[in-house]
Amino acid sequence: MKKLTGFLLVMFFLGFGVTFAHAATLNGWAWTENFGWISFNSVDAGAGGGPYAVAIDDSSGLWSGYSWSENLGFVSFFLADVSANCPAGSSQAHLDKATGAVTGWAYALVYA
Repeated sequence: MKKLTGFLLVMFFLGFGVTFAHAATLNGWAWTENFGWISFNSVDAGAGGGPYAVAIDDSSGLWSGYSWSENLGFVSFFLADVSANCPAGSSQAHLDKATGAVTGWAYALVYA
């Protein structure tokens, strides 16, 4: 397995149905100009890559889990992958519930 160096994943989010309990599992897709569509849950119609999902912790707003892109493979939102592979000072993806703003990084795992 070969890992791609970390990158800022800029995405436009489309129609997430998120409700907050303790952790909300995302459904839906995001579009990236450089890499195309990314699925946030393997139960989404047309999703590939096997079982995966991204969740947002209700208390912290931090994202965790894996998403899938046909062009990238799995994209990790786990702190361990972000802190070990993205530039110094990078933060895990975070949702500010008050503003709806999403900030932070994700890390693409690329297979050779």
